[in-house]
Amino acid sequence: MQSVNVINFTKNNSKIIHAIYCNNFICKLKGLMFKDHIKSDEGIIFVNNKDSIIDSSIHMFFMKFDISIFWVSKDFIIVDKKFAKRWHPLYYPKYKAKYTIETHICNYDNFSIGDKLAFE
Repeated sequence: MQSVNVINFTKNNSKIIHAIYCNNFICKLKGLMFKDHIKSDEGIIFVNNKDSIIDSSIHMFFMKFDISIFWVSKDFIIVDKKFAKRWHPLYYPKYKAKYTIETHICNYDNFSIGDKLAFE
């Protein structure tokens, strides 16, 4: 499993998120389900083949904690974000996204719609 750092180029003082780069079926299927917690600087990135609303949707079944969700286009621009509550049936972006980032709830205000990101 590959790890990447998520860097926000728009907000220079934003902290870096250390994320698992999840681009296969098994990784996407498991995600953060059944984990007890996530550290404030950790996350997971779900990678789709193309920008899509449907393919970028997530569920929160079997989650034990709330998370911040950021949907990112193929151009690495945040197109939507949500505060996701555990056991909520479905979340999806307003606009098409290629990447879905799940991270600790404390990161919600560190990223805004329109921010430019990099995965390094």
